[in-house]
Amino acid sequence: MRAFSLMGRKQIPAAELDARKAIQIAPQSGVGYLEMGHLNAMQQRFSEAENWYKQALNHDPNSGDALRGLLNIYVAQKQLDKAITAANAQIALSPNNSTFYDLLGTLLVNKKDYKGAETALKKAVELDKHNS
Repeated sequence: MRAFSLMGRKQIPAAELDARKAIQIAPQSGVGYLEMGHLNAMQQRFSEAENWYKQALNHDPNSGDALRGLLNIYVAQKQLDKAITAANAQIALSPNNSTFYDLLGTLLVNKKDYKGAETALKKAVELDKHNS
């Protein structure tokens, strides 16, 4: 979407307008919600970003980008346990998504739960041989 390009050039108002237009045109798609999440996260409006990322995941439960964005804002706020809970919840909804296990594994490494991280990362590789 054009909003991602505009974000990269720091044209935030134009990017937000583009993202809102994407939501208006295709409200069932997660893309516009994802863009709004990124825009709010860039501006450190974490509560708003969290809401947008959750909406993106509601519209596209397999969106690795939306889950990554959500987890990143939790980590930025030093809410590692909340990030792990969110990753596990999304895995419960989409248990065959290797990206979700990869993200969970990274979080668990940060928590120094190496056994849990190993389990999650092995599952990621098992689900997607290209993820190794």
